[in-house]
Amino acid sequence: MRGLMACLTGLGFLAGSAIGQITTGQILGVVLDPSGAPVNGAAASVRSLDTNATKKASTGEDGRFLFPHLPVGSYELTIEHTGFSPYVQGPIVLRLNQDADLRVRLELAGNVEKIVVREDAPLINTTDAEVGVNFDTKRIAELPMATNRNVLSLSLSAAGVSQLQTGQGSNVLGGGSVPLAVNGMRVRSNNFMVDGQDSNVVGSTGELLPINNPDVLSEFRLVTNQFTAQYGGAAGSVVNVITKSGTNQFHGSAFWFHNDNHLNSRSNLDKQQLSQSPFRTENQFGGTLGGPVIHDKTFFFLSAQRWTDRRLGSGVTIRGVPTADGQSLLRSIAGTRPTVQALLDFLPPAQQALPGVTAPVQVSGNRFTIPLGILTGSSNISFNDWQWSGRIDHRFSDRHSLGFRYLGDDQVNSGDGQVTPPGLSLVTSRSAQSFSTFLTSGFSARLFNELRLSYGRLANVSDGLDPRSKQIPSIEINELGLRGTTASPTRTALGLAFNQPNISFLNNYQLQDTVSLVHGPHVLKFGLDFRNHRSIGRTLRGFRGTLVYATLDDFVNDTANSGSISSPLPGGETSSHYDYRD
Repeated sequence: MRGLMACLTGLGFLAGSAIGQITTGQILGVVLDPSGAPVNGAAASVRSLDTNATKKASTGEDGRFLFPHLPVGSYELTIEHTGFSPYVQGPIVLRLNQDADLRVRLELAGNVEKIVVREDAPLINTTDAEVGVNFDTKRIAELPMATNRNVLSLSLSAAGVSQLQTGQGSNVLGGGSVPLAVNGMRVRSNNFMVDGQDSNVVGSTGELLPINNPDVLSEFRLVTNQFTAQYGGAAGSVVNVITKSGTNQFHGSAFWFHNDNHLNSRSNLDKQQLSQSPFRTENQFGGTLGGPVIHDKTFFFLSAQRWTDRRLGSGVTIRGVPTADGQSLLRSIAGTRPTVQALLDFLPPAQQALPGVTAPVQVSGNRFTIPLGILTGSSNISFNDWQWSGRIDHRFSDRHSLGFRYLGDDQVNSGDGQVTPPGLSLVTSRSAQSFSTFLTSGFSARLFNELRLSYGRLANVSDGLDPRSKQIPSIEINELGLRGTTASPTRTALGLAFNQPNISFLNNYQLQDTVSLVHGPHVLKFGLDFRNHRSIGRTLRGFRGTLVYATLDDFVNDTANSGSISSPLPGGETSSHYDYRD
C-alpha cells in the first residue's frame, strides 16, 4: 500500500517475553510453598505506589503469575492463599522494558503473621538477549551533560557509543540531534522514539524533537544489540524515551542554567584573533509541575523551558583578500565591470596586508599587481528557543486507562553559519510538535491490549540574514581563497550559498496496537505498527546560479572556469516540491 508501511510482529509461546512493551515493563514470577512446590490459585496483586492503581491476577498450575503493560514506577506486590501467611514485597522499582522476575516463597499460616520483604527485583535480564542500558531519573540528574543539556548526550557514557565516526560530522543530522555512532555503525543508523512514538527526521535522520529539559523525562533506554521484535528502522541503536506523568502527590522542579564567556576558554582560532574569550551569555530556565486532578483517577504533568544564547561568532580567516589599496586600484582600472562591482560591494578590504603577496591582473593590455591580505569575519549570533510539554493520564478502572501527551519546540537561530565574508550568515527557524494518545486495556486476567495514535510535525525554514546576499550568484575565486558552494561555517565564497533559501515540512502519522494473551507459562504477543511519513521540501536553489574562477584575473575579465544555473522556464516556479512517503 503506497504511503503506508505496516509492520506486523507475531511471536507466540515465549515465556516472559517483553515483546510490545516499548513504553512499559512487567512484573512476573513464581509462587512456591515451603517445600519448593508451585502454589496454584494464589491471589496476586500489584499496586502502584504513585497512583494507587491496582491490578490482580492468580497463579496457574505452575505457580506463575504475570502483570504486563505496567508503567514505569514503584510497585508493591501482594500474594495471598488460604493456609499461607500473606506475602508483601516492595517497593519494586520497575524500569523501562524491564521484566521484574520474582521468586516468592510462602510460609504456612501460624508460623508468621505476614511476610514483608523490603527488596527490589533483581536487575539481571533473564527473559531475552537484548543488550542495553537504562537511564532513570537519578542517573539523568547526576550524570554530566553537554552544555546544551540534550538528555541524549548521556548515551555517550554507554559502552560501544562514540560521538563521531571517521568522515562523519553532526551536520548530517537534523537540527539539535546528538550524533551517536553505536558499535561501529553510522551516526544515521539510530532509531529515536518518545513514549513509543516514532521521532525520526525522514531523509536527514536524527531526532525530530530534541528534549533539552531533563526534568521532563521519567527514563530512557538505549538498546545497542540483539533488538527484540518490536523495534526496527535502524541497525545501530534504539533510543526509547519515556516522559513523566503525574502522581497522587504534587511535585515539581525549577531550574536555571547559566553560561557566559567568563566560564569558557578560547578556541585555537580565537587565540589568533582575540586576547580574551569572545562574548557569550547563555541562559536556560524553566520548571515542571505534576500532580492529581482527581485523586487515584486523573493526573497531569506540565513543563516549560526558555533557552536564550547571545554570542560572538568568529569565522575562518581568508588569506588572499585585496587590501584597501588593492580595492582602490581595482576600482580605478575596472570599476564599471559587473564582476568587479560585485567584489567591491560584497567583499570588504583585508584587515592586515601580507607583505609580498599579490595577484596579477591584466586589463586592456595593461598589467597590474593587486596587493592581498588577511580577512577574518565575526557575527552576532542570537538563539531563542521555547520547549514545553503537557500530559494527562486518566484511569477509568483497574482494567482501562487513557493518556494524552504533547511536546513542542520552537527555535530561531540568527547570525550563524558563514561569517567570512560578512553579510552571508543565516537565520533558521525550526518548529516541531509531537502528539500521542494511548489506551491500555485489560479485558481479562489473560488478555491485554495497548492502542496508540501519534502525530509528529517538523517545519524548517532557513534564509540569508542580509537580503542583499541574494542579489548575486555564488562566486568562487580560488586564488583569493573564496571557496564553497553549499552553506557551511567554513564556506568563504561570495553571495548566498547555492542551497539557500530552504523550506521543508515533515508530517509523521502512526498507528500502533499490541495484544498480549497469557496462556499458562506462555505469552502470545502480536502487534501492528502503521507509519506514514510525508515530507515536502521547497529549496529555492540554483536560480541565482554559481560561478567558479581560478584567479582574480579570470574574475576581472569574467572568464569563468565553470558555471551553472537552474533558472525555471517561463511560467515555471523557482521552487522544487517533494512528497516523500514511506
